[in-house]
Amino acid sequence: MLVPLLPPSYDIYMVEI
Repeated sequence: MLVPLLPPSYDIYMVEI
């Protein structure tokens, strides 16, 4: 599944888990 991640110092990106 693809989940949007919002790291504190990074752009928005998608990670497949």
